[in-house]
Amino acid sequence: MITTGNLTTSEPQTFAIYTVLKDSDFVFSSLSRSFCVFRSNPSLFTTANSDVSMTTRGAGGLPKQQFFLQGLNASTAYNVYLTLPSNRTNNAGTVFAPSVSLETKTGNTCELVFNLDFCTETAYAAPSNPTTFNSTALARFYDNLANQLYANFTLSLQLTPCNTTTSAQYSLFRNCSTCLSAYKNWLCAVTIPRCADFSNDASFLFSRPVNSSRNPVISQTVQPGPYKEMMPCSQLCWGLEQNCPATLGFQCPVPGSFAMQSSYGEDDSGRTCNLPQLQYLASGVGRFGVAGWGCIVVLLHGAFWILWD
Repeated sequence: MITTGNLTTSEPQTFAIYTVLKDSDFVFSSLSRSFCVFRSNPSLFTTANSDVSMTTRGAGGLPKQQFFLQGLNASTAYNVYLTLPSNRTNNAGTVFAPSVSLETKTGNTCELVFNLDFCTETAYAAPSNPTTFNSTALARFYDNLANQLYANFTLSLQLTPCNTTTSAQYSLFRNCSTCLSAYKNWLCAVTIPRCADFSNDASFLFSRPVNSSRNPVISQTVQPGPYKEMMPCSQLCWGLEQNCPATLGFQCPVPGSFAMQSSYGEDDSGRTCNLPQLQYLASGVGRFGVAGWGCIVVLLHGAFWILWD
């Protein structure tokens, strides 16, 4: 899943993407600042064989355009480029540089879920099993599960006097709205595990053999094969403690304990633990324009685009 940075309109733009095998990317990588090279050279996958839609997921809640790439090979590395043709001529346009490099997963134990109705910020691979759920049903299963748990929590929170005077509230700095927001962020991350290949040897991943998912419902209903999980970031748990009434009994594991290590990731950078709102693998610093027929490269203002696995 590729998304642009924030746009100034909710109307889809005429972006074009070019996807090539990383090992054989000699032309695009060498001439990545030239719009003409993208117009005149072949690409394995383009916007034509991608699902293109708009989203407000991610930074700022502003409109972004997203591209769901389909038909990629397993265990394969690709370079993906984003361009924007000019409205005035087909021989001019903008190239967003550098490219994003991605590597597809080895099997079908993890599948991308996105555009969820409740967990709106979630867009990553979750534990799957194509014999029990297709991609649409899998996304619906996880989203409905989180939504049901959230509804139960709102009933518990109703026992707390939220709509009362400031002096009678449980906190001068937090209220039931901030508690609900923190709970939703935490709930979506722990209900929808972020899935990685079982063969991935990254030190921050937690092994989930068969029938050992974080939530027993996943093992019983989805029945995924073995996978590894990028653990939810510990700050999601701290957010519950900080924002919700103490009477609800939220208590995070002690930092450094086995309970913490088996439940959460503790990396403050957010690149080795899962924050659904975080934009992963943000690309680049440059946006390059090409004017006229001569392919003159002009450096424009900075831009970025994002990969969601």
